[in-house]
Amino acid sequence: MKKQLLNVGIKFWVPHNQVMYIRATESAPVKRRIAEMRRTGLLHDATCGKKTRTLIILVTGHGIILPIQPETMENRYEELFK
Repeated sequence: MKKQLLNVGIKFWVPHNQVMYIRATESAPVKRRIAEMRRTGLLHDATCGKKTRTLIILVTGHGIILPIQPETMENRYEELFK
């Protein structure tokens, strides 16, 4: 089976089967989770200095913060299965 990659930013790709969930970053619980992941070294920053809008949590426990809208990321993820 061919491995499909999800485009999560400029030159940044993630295997689609590693994505656990995609969340918007406006809520306090998500902001706390980002701070915790940053403190423990499990956070990857793919914002390139732009405003953080989306958090992707991987099955490994790592997180990726993105400047892309959560709806856009969900659409990209769903496109992989069409």
